[in-house]
This record gives sequence, C-alpha cells and structure tokens, in this order.
Amino acid sequence: MAPSPTQASQAPPPVSASLVIGAPDQNAVPSSCTVTGQGRIWLPDPRCTPGALNPEVNQANIGSTICVPGFSSSIRPPQSFTYSLKRAQMAAWGIVGSTRSIEEDHLVPLSLGGAPSDARNLWPEQGGIPNVKDTLEYTLYRMVCRGEVDLSTAQHAIAQNWVTAYQRFVGPLPS
Repeated sequence: MAPSPTQASQAPPPVSASLVIGAPDQNAVPSSCTVTGQGRIWLPDPRCTPGALNPEVNQANIGSTICVPGFSSSIRPPQSFTYSLKRAQMAAWGIVGSTRSIEEDHLVPLSLGGAPSDARNLWPEQGGIPNVKDTLEYTLYRMVCRGEVDLSTAQHAIAQNWVTAYQRFVGPLPS
C-alpha cells in the first residue's frame, strides 16, 4: 500500500525563523505533525522539523569538516537510531505504508552541517530513494565547498523550504 500522509493542504508550510543547535540523540517525536506534498515532492512540518545544526561545523572550519571526503559518513547516526525514529514519526504523524518507501532524511543534510541525531532535523520523507531533494543537497554542498555560497545561506535555504531552494539553486523541479 502506498504511503498516505496527513495533508493539511498542498501549500508549502510556513518558513521557519531560525535553526537551532542540535543535541545528540534527541529523539522526542511530537504528535500532530504533517507532511505536505504529493508524488516525489514533500515538505516536513516546520513546527516539528525546523532543522537543527551540528555545533561542530561552521563557515570557518568547512575545509576540515564538511568539505573533507567521508565527513558525512563519519558522523551519520546508526541505522538503529534512524529506523526507530522513522517508525515513531510515521506512527505519530499518521503516515501509513512500508518503511521501505520512506527515507528518514536530514532536513539540513550532514554535508551542510546538519545535526546528525537530533529529531528536529530528521523527518520521514516520501518520494523514493534517491529523491529529488538529494540533487539540491549535492548542488549546495559543491557550492559551499567552492565558496560560491556561504554555509549559513545554504542551511537556511534548505531548511526554510527545500522546494524553493531547489528552484533557486538548481532550476525547475523535475516532473
């Protein structure tokens, strides 16, 4: 059975004001959250997934953190953590279907200094694996590491509304 999220509307959720500093293994799952979208394009509820940042990453140290090959893999939380969180979020948010069709995704990716194991930065993203958002993540990562976009701009753009950020930094969404 295909996942069927609770949908308040097809409009994007409101923009989050600011990103928080992440906490290790923060796995509180609020209820009454929603995901909005359809097909391959989904947005998390900004009340529940506003994004959270890794306190170890900043603009001054990107050359020794996120821009080093293998950095993201070295800080990725264990699958046991993300799978448990994904199941809890799916249940609390009314998302039905197989966990295999849902990616427990970092809103602010690890490659852009997102908090690895803070539930405020993780959400059950539909749309298949890999998904459309992955193209944006890699594009922004390359731009930040080349000095074309500063880290904070990339983090806020993807956290506020990754669809709008995709259109700004990549181009039209694929159909």
